[in-house]
Amino acid sequence: MTVITIAEQIYQEVRTFPDELAREVLDFVGFIEAKYALKSASERDLPPAKRRARMPGSAVGKLKVLVEDDEHLKDFQDDMP
Repeated sequence: MTVITIAEQIYQEVRTFPDELAREVLDFVGFIEAKYALKSASERDLPPAKRRARMPGSAVGKLKVLVEDDEHLKDFQDDMP
């Protein structure tokens, strides 16, 4: 007789769910993690990412503005000081 863990049982049930229902299960997992102050699986299993220090101006020349246009800013006029 094969003994499976509760996590494996949950996986067996959820893996056939449509994405919308699987998302609800995942949201509930997040709720449980928050309620009991648990670290998420990604925080537990992955070593901390090593990043290079960001340098001011390091993106200069890497982006290209296709059109100078302030017309689109009118949509955000109410949110601007």
